[in-house]
Amino acid sequence: MAYCPKCGIQVERDQIPCPLCFTYIPKVSSDKQLLKENGFPHYYSMYENVRDNILKIIFRIFSVGALLALSIPTLINFILARTLTWSLYSSSSVISFWIVIYVFSKKIKRKALILSITTTCLFLALDMVDDQINWSVTIAIPIFLMCVTLIWLNRMFYKKNKKRWLAFVGIITISVFIITAWIGFILGQYTNRPYTFSRSLEDMKVFLSIGTVCLVLSYGFPNKWKEILRSKFHF
Repeated sequence: MAYCPKCGIQVERDQIPCPLCFTYIPKVSSDKQLLKENGFPHYYSMYENVRDNILKIIFRIFSVGALLALSIPTLINFILARTLTWSLYSSSSVISFWIVIYVFSKKIKRKALILSITTTCLFLALDMVDDQINWSVTIAIPIFLMCVTLIWLNRMFYKKNKKRWLAFVGIITISVFIITAWIGFILGQYTNRPYTFSRSLEDMKVFLSIGTVCLVLSYGFPNKWKEILRSKFHF
């Protein structure tokens, strides 16, 4: 009898697609030949092959569209003004968006790092169109880096404390308070207005209080009571 090399179900005969996962089932070899080849034959999935081909076609079509979106505005801008002005905004956005699509369409490691660098470069490029760097360094990049840092810290905390759902809620609410205070500080520095931490604390005391209570309950509450709350409120 033949077996699917991917999902392991038994099928009637070989050299047909698996009815469950559409993996192509190779010709069944004898036991001696399998031992000689050292293991199971490699599987070939018709479904995965068709899916990959469709994704490649979509990516190529999108790449052609991105090239047209990059070249046509640039050409029009140069013909009308004899220089590049407004087209630089669209060119920077199109290139950054193409990089994002490329990263998600390919099996690339460290996607978050590449996307963070791409976003930072986009901010700088959009700010440099006017031959100066102003708001990107003083506002956009600091706020973006703080958001990325908080997301990374929340992700690391969730990986190590998946069962502490109440603590994770507390961390998220405290993160909202931190990013709000950070935005207020950055905008205050940009507009030359004095920043007071007590004002942010007054505005966001609800989030800070909820986060603190959640952390205290998570680490100081008996497990029996946590289970009662979880079942009662369907967490």
